Amino acid sequence: MSYNPGADTIVTSLAVQADGKVVVGGQFQGLGGGTGTTTREFIGRINTDGTVDPGFDPGAENFVQVVSVQPDGKILAAGWFEGLGGGTGVTIREYIGRINANGTVDTTFNPGADFVVYTLATQPYGKILFGGDFTTLGGGGMGTASRSHIGRVGEDVLAAGSGLLNISTRLAVGTGDNVLIGGFIITGSDPKTILLRGIGPSLGVAGVVGALDDTTLELHFPDGTVVSNDDWRDSQEQEIIDTTIPPTDDAESAILATLDPGAYTVILQGKNSTTGIGLVEAYALDPVSDSTLANISTRGFVQTGDNVMIGGFIIGDGSDSTVVVRGIGPSLAGLGVAGAMEDPMLELHDANGDVIESNDDWGDSPDKREIIDAGLDPSEEKESALLVTLASGSYTGIVRGVNSTTGVGLVEVYHLK
Repeated sequence: MSYNPGADTIVTSLAVQADGKVVVGGQFQGLGGGTGTTTREFIGRINTDGTVDPGFDPGAENFVQVVSVQPDGKILAAGWFEGLGGGTGVTIREYIGRINANGTVDTTFNPGADFVVYTLATQPYGKILFGGDFTTLGGGGMGTASRSHIGRVGEDVLAAGSGLLNISTRLAVGTGDNVLIGGFIITGSDPKTILLRGIGPSLGVAGVVGALDDTTLELHFPDGTVVSNDDWRDSQEQEIIDTTIPPTDDAESAILATLDPGAYTVILQGKNSTTGIGLVEAYALDPVSDSTLANISTRGFVQTGDNVMIGGFIIGDGSDSTVVVRGIGPSLAGLGVAGAMEDPMLELHDANGDVIESNDDWGDSPDKREIIDAGLDPSEEKESALLVTLASGSYTGIVRGVNSTTGVGLVEVYHLK
């Protein structure tokens, strides 16, 4: 029983940092009555040996209900306090605040709330949700809108603008020609910053059976240049952390690049030719620039059950967007792809998992004329296509073989307007 930091009353929240130290929030006015010797009120940090960290003293004048560590190491704190920063920090924050790793208050973060915040959650693409007794959220520096009891604020790498902001495809990754191959096109006049991620081990943590143990990622430029990454912390570590959406496992891969308009290819495979379920993702980090992530496609071997091709995409805040989603198979054989799927079918799901539309043979689509007018009609009748106008949000396209057939398939998403 060597771990005994001690607290004199209620602890309401714990958050573990990457280095193993634990941030503690609650109603206590004494932390460190066990093996530690330093007292902290309402918020403190415990070393891995159970002692109180003497270098961390943000200070709060009333109880801290919840704490959370962001990917960049900064600490979100929310609760009943009307003063945060009485320790090493100097800036007061009411009910919501953010603390740097050294214990000072982050002066750049000031969403503002007019009463108690009980809970918070950070979304995968950076926005932060808050819930509590407040009737106004956004009275600080980051937001301007009033929200009652639940709201979402700033720090959003994908909030502004419309169009495709993220695309991801999950598939069983094989070897040789059956690795996961993604292509995307940037249109417009400006360079665009893209974060590419190759995900594997964290899928296993999320309950996906047979996930890749270790991923590698390659980005191929139009001129033939190739940039590769094995473990994401090996290069660009801080820049990727600063996006707020780094991979959660060190064996996963990521590449951050500012790219000129053009066509690019990204390849995800298992390290040392291992196989398993993998996920390749592309995030547009500057959606307000004069360039657009206009099209992305992913090719791989489509199996059955949980190993069908699952493509997800996010449409950014703003007006509705019209997209064409296609499931391609037979025409790949004409391009020399061995084992192409003979008859793909396509389903489009919303964020709740409900089917919005589905299609087997694209010629049966009620939007056939519009698909042709857009110049995106598949070359084979047995291929699938949907033209839909969607509000901002998250969507999933699933490609599978008719009658549970398998083969190499392609899922594509085109942003029209």
